[in-house]
Amino acid sequence: MFSEYKNIISELFTECRNGTSELSMEYKNETNELFVECKNGTSKLFVGCRNGTSELFVEYKNGTSELFAQYKNGMFKRLK
Repeated sequence: MFSEYKNIISELFTECRNGTSELSMEYKNETNELFVECKNGTSKLFVGCRNGTSELFVEYKNGTSELFAQYKNGMFKRLK
């Protein structure tokens, strides 16, 4: 489970071309949220718990977001 999660995050780190991604943990609105963000602000990874399901989003500067993967029943499912 964790290795799959780690692989998805590693892939998104690799996509950050300037190599200045930062990783931080936050506690927000009673939800643990994980952000991996490029310092140029063009993309970020959002991991949050919504309706009992952890979801990974890639969010772009224009405000659109794309569901990258969904964690449910102990497994990640790629939706990209």
